[in-house]
Amino acid sequence: MKYITEADLRDLYRTTPFTTYETEPGTRLTPGARQFLGDRGIRVPDEYISPKKFRDNGTSETASGGKAADEKTSDEMALNEKADGKKKLQSRLKSAQALFLETGLQFKEHDVLLAQRIFVMERCLAGLSEEAETCLLPCQACSGICPDNFSEEMEDCFEITAFHVQSDRGLDLIRLHRLRCLLRELGPYVEQELGDGKKRELHQVINGLSQLICQLFGGNTCQKKE
Repeated sequence: MKYITEADLRDLYRTTPFTTYETEPGTRLTPGARQFLGDRGIRVPDEYISPKKFRDNGTSETASGGKAADEKTSDEMALNEKADGKKKLQSRLKSAQALFLETGLQFKEHDVLLAQRIFVMERCLAGLSEEAETCLLPCQACSGICPDNFSEEMEDCFEITAFHVQSDRGLDLIRLHRLRCLLRELGPYVEQELGDGKKRELHQVINGLSQLICQLFGGNTCQKKE
């Protein structure tokens, strides 16, 4: 029996949104997966039930010879699903860290200070896996971002367009924006798997990137739209 987890459905839904989900023979939804579908009003036809046959003593078994009853309890399935979701998130965070390191090396060739800040942010991402609060990213206050809202979810200061990327630092802007977009995609998973405290740490890195983007394009003038 293959179990379809919430993480599996999230990946599928992000790629191709659907309004009905039908399980295939030999598969079954975990409790978390059912909750995911229910929250979005997605209809789920009855799950496939293996045909039963009976032993000589009257007890039932599936046609394949296994027990008809699922050997895993709902609690066990939920624990396994939680572990799988956290493992997938850890892999995604590792990929994000690698991209930060690569970007820092690219910046080091022409802007050492910017590279150092990217390396500090990479360490903050590494700290998301630790129990204690570890992100010590300093907030350099501007007109739009200050210590009071540095850990909050905020909109981009301005939309990155072809106009911006054709500036002298256009390539650097795109590299920073790419990192910011990647972290925004990870946000919901960090909150779900690691909790609100770690989500706030992630927001610090995202908002720090927004400040760097403003500085590259506008110098000392904050570009955040009121």
